[in-house]
Amino acid sequence: MGLEDLLHLHQKKIEDYTPQDIAEYYRNLANIYSLAPFPSYDSFAVIADIELALAASSESPLPISGIKIHAPFSEEIKNLLMDDNFQSMLINRKLGGIKVFLVDYPNARHKWLTIYMPVSSLPYYRELVDIFKRKGMPINPQVDTYSDGKYEISKIYIYTYPEQYEENQQRKGVFVRYSPYFTAQAFIPDIKKIVNDMLMNIKTEDLNQAKIYIENISNFMEEKYWNKIRDDRWRDAEDTGHTRIFAVSRSWLSENERILDYLLHDPSSIYTFITLKEIDDGRTIVPDPNIILSYDWNTKQLEAYDLLNAKIVKYNLSNEDTRISDHPKERLEQFLKNGTAYP
Repeated sequence: MGLEDLLHLHQKKIEDYTPQDIAEYYRNLANIYSLAPFPSYDSFAVIADIELALAASSESPLPISGIKIHAPFSEEIKNLLMDDNFQSMLINRKLGGIKVFLVDYPNARHKWLTIYMPVSSLPYYRELVDIFKRKGMPINPQVDTYSDGKYEISKIYIYTYPEQYEENQQRKGVFVRYSPYFTAQAFIPDIKKIVNDMLMNIKTEDLNQAKIYIENISNFMEEKYWNKIRDDRWRDAEDTGHTRIFAVSRSWLSENERILDYLLHDPSSIYTFITLKEIDDGRTIVPDPNIILSYDWNTKQLEAYDLLNAKIVKYNLSNEDTRISDHPKERLEQFLKNGTAYP
């Protein structure tokens, strides 16, 4: 059975397809092309990326990071999913996978479709941009800008439907967010090493005291690291706005150096800066958010988590390190519109 045969499984026109019809179609597609189906009572996912499929089945996977593209259920999105070129991208593992909801959750309508694009898929993002355009959704990314020089990247709309919406109503369209990891949880070697080093420094033989030390270590790791890196914080930012994720420039970091440590202790905000990651032998340049974990005023040392490379990094602000982008908004919008950023 090939793609043309799959189309004959449905006697309906595409505009009449329900989420269940689309899930059935992709279930058959997965079976034919050896993709990994992940059925659930309320959703259906097809994973094409082999590493992502293995991670999704693992209890302690290494982080597979990248971007998620979300869209509501619409005629344009149904046409996208039934497009031969889009399906070819999935079959040829140029996409990490997709997920659609089968249940109409009011708080999830803005992300009925999820397209997973791990780092290995990002060189093909420009192909996806072309398909969106051919399906009547020209990509025009808009990174929200604040008057104090911060740029919100909790979610970045790349296409907004033309119908009007109320001022307090959520915008309707296609948007992108970065994801520290696509799975429910992740094992991050650099963080594990930090924990192990701290545990090795526990010298007491008093079990009760040792339990207190371990609890203190756990609370410290939660506040400094996981509270900023854990993907459910990034998902909360996307869904509710209770958490806000900002990208800031190299100049902004220098100008706000004296209050940076104070800002980093605000539990409602996550601060990042952008570096540029070259992939596909340098043919694709991707903006890479580095999650700022701490800043030491005395040493001028900035500690961050490099999201796309899944590792702890350190920068010295006194050096005016040019690896930190001074134009995060432009680099993000360039990549999301054209498939590559520019140095």
